[in-house]
Amino acid sequence: MMWLRRSLAGARLLQVQSSNSGGDLRLVDSYVRGADLVASHEVASGRSLATQIYWRYVEHLDLGAAGFELMVSVRTELLDADPQLTFGSVLSCTELIQAVAPDAAVFQPVPVPSPRCGQSVRRAGVGLFVHRLTDDAVSYVDMVHPADFSAVEFAVGEGAAGCVQSRFRLFEERLEKGVLRRARAGGLLCRREDDEAVARECYRRLLASESPLTA
Repeated sequence: MMWLRRSLAGARLLQVQSSNSGGDLRLVDSYVRGADLVASHEVASGRSLATQIYWRYVEHLDLGAAGFELMVSVRTELLDADPQLTFGSVLSCTELIQAVAPDAAVFQPVPVPSPRCGQSVRRAGVGLFVHRLTDDAVSYVDMVHPADFSAVEFAVGEGAAGCVQSRFRLFEERLEKGVLRRARAGGLLCRREDDEAVARECYRRLLASESPLTA
């Protein structure tokens, strides 16, 4: 992956996985819509839970930021189902910060997991984080709509030295038949020099935007 003519070796962004006992997600259909990718999945153990994942390309030219908005929809044919999912990214990271309040006026440091301590770091609060990458010119903004954010876990990621993996949890409440539930998040690359201001404005835009149809 390249950004600002710099290689982000080993970066993997906005990957989605099943976190329930039903097993991994199995791809059943996918298609491209413009610059966006839509993929339909089911839990590998059966057709009881259907998941649609929509990666929508987003570019904020005025902010010098670009990336993806992630929209995940789940539904079930069962009377009761466990729809829990996780999503996250793997990036080479030297510094992590989190917005203190929804207005993102102030950020606070988050400990960066390292192989030496071997422990993951869990955070609740506001779902807006800035990863300052090993390349000191680039930052990555992780954001989750407040209606969909409960907690995130940061751990040492596989791959190059210094990689950090984020795991955000979605849909922790049980799902009933006939109910469609959706969640929205985003991941954007930006310049390090103004990453807090960019994160603040991108988060505001996420909150102000309407959720597009994913079907």
